Amino acid sequence: MSEREEQAGLAVNKRGISFANIRYQQWYFVFLFPLAIIMGDVRLLDIGVSWLSLDSFVWELIAYSAAVLLFFFLPQKRILPTAKAGSVLIALVLLYQMFLMPDDQLWAYLLYSFADGLCLGFGFFVFFFILNNAERLFSLILVELYFVIGVDYLWLTLDLGAFMMNQAAFVFVLCFLLCIFFTPKEQVPVLAFKQESTNGEKTWFSFVLYALYMVVELLAIYLNYDTSIVEPILYTSASLLAILLVLWVLLTLRVNALHLWNFFLVLSLLAMALLSLDSLLWVNAGSFLYGICRTSGYIIIFYLVGCAARRSYTLQFFRWFCLLEFFVTVVFTPGLESIFSSIGDHYNLIALGLTIVLVCCSLFLSPYLNRHLFFSDWIDDLYSVNLEQYQKQLQEITQSENLNLTYRERQLFLLMLTDVTPKEIAAHLHVSLATVNFHSTNLYRKLGIQSRRELLIKYANHPPQ
Repeated sequence: MSEREEQAGLAVNKRGISFANIRYQQWYFVFLFPLAIIMGDVRLLDIGVSWLSLDSFVWELIAYSAAVLLFFFLPQKRILPTAKAGSVLIALVLLYQMFLMPDDQLWAYLLYSFADGLCLGFGFFVFFFILNNAERLFSLILVELYFVIGVDYLWLTLDLGAFMMNQAAFVFVLCFLLCIFFTPKEQVPVLAFKQESTNGEKTWFSFVLYALYMVVELLAIYLNYDTSIVEPILYTSASLLAILLVLWVLLTLRVNALHLWNFFLVLSLLAMALLSLDSLLWVNAGSFLYGICRTSGYIIIFYLVGCAARRSYTLQFFRWFCLLEFFVTVVFTPGLESIFSSIGDHYNLIALGLTIVLVCCSLFLSPYLNRHLFFSDWIDDLYSVNLEQYQKQLQEITQSENLNLTYRERQLFLLMLTDVTPKEIAAHLHVSLATVNFHSTNLYRKLGIQSRRELLIKYANHPPQ
C-alpha cells in the first residue's frame, strides 16, 4: 500500500477482497454476528416437552424468530439498546438454567431463544451495514468453524454436549456481552429508510436467492438427517475443505460469484442423489459432497446478502430481511416438514425431484442474474476500498452544510478520495465517463470547489500526487 493510501486509511485490492481490510481496532463489531449465531445454536435443542401439540424445539424457533421480527418495527435508535437488553437477559437466563433450574422448564429455554433473537437482530445489522467484505467473510468462517469443530466434532463425535451447552455457552455469552458493551453508539450508522437511486432496486434479488437457498438446504437436511445416512467423518472433513476452498476462491481467484452459487446448487443436487442410493460407496461420496455444498452454500449466500444490504444501505432492506427470516423460520420450515411427514415413504424421491426443478430454474435464470446481480459492484468489486471512515464525515458534511447530495454524488464523493481514475470510477459504477463528469460537476458546485484536487485538500487532508 502506498504512503498516500496509508495516510487515508485505505486498502485497495484489485481482486476485490483482502484480509488486510479487517479493522482490528474494531474487533467488537467483527465478533458480534458469529457470537450471536453460536450462542443461540449451542442451546437450541429438544428437551422432550410439548405444549399445544408442538415440541419444545419448535417453540424455541418461534421465540427466536419473534424477537427477530421485533426489529421490523423498531425505530433505528432503539436497535442497539434492544440488543444490549437482550444480551443481559440471555446471560441471566443462562446462569439460572445452569445453577437453579431443572432441565425441562420450557419457559426458560423460550426466554433464552427470545433473548438470542434480540442479540442476533443487531448481529444482522452489524453484518449488513458496519462490516466490510473481508470482515463479513471472516465472521462467516468463524461460524462455520464452530459448526465443524464445536458441533460435528466436540458435540457429536466426542459426546461433549453437556460441556458445549453450559461452559462453552457461558464463554460465548460473556464474549458477546463484552463486544456489545464495547460498541460505541456513535459508530452505529444512521440509515436512510428507502434507497434514493434505482440502482438499489436490484438488491431484492438477494432475498430470492436466500429463499431458494433455504428451500434446497431444508430439502437436503430432511433427506439426509431424517434417514441418518450421512457419514460424520467424511462430512466434517469436507466442511473443512469447503472453508479452505471458499477462502482460496474469494481471496486468490477472480471468480464470478454466480459460478460459486451454481457450484453450490449442483453439488447439493449430486449429494442428495448419491445419498438416496443404497451403495456404501455412493453414500460416502454423497456425504463428502454434502459437507462441501452445505458449508460453501452458507458462506456464499450470507456473503451475498450482506453485500447486497451494504449496497442498499437502507433500513428498509434490514426490516424486510428480518421479516423474511421470521417467515422462513415460523411458516416455511414447519410447513415443509408437515408436508413431507404426510407424504410417507416417497419423501426422498420427491425432495430430490423438487431440488432438480429448483436447480434447473436457477441455472436457467443465470444469465439474467448475471446481468442484474452478480456483476454489480457490490459483488465482484473492481476496488474493495475501506471507506467506512469517510461515511460519517460525509453525513456530517451534508448536514452541517445543508447539502442535498444524490445517491450517485455520495458515491462519487467517496470514490474521489481514493486513487481511482475517472475511467475506473465509471467502470466501477457501470456508467459512462460522461455521466461521471456530469455528476462530478454537480458535486463540485454543491461543495463550493472547482476540482478534485480541492476536494482532496479540503476533505482528505492531502493533495494528489
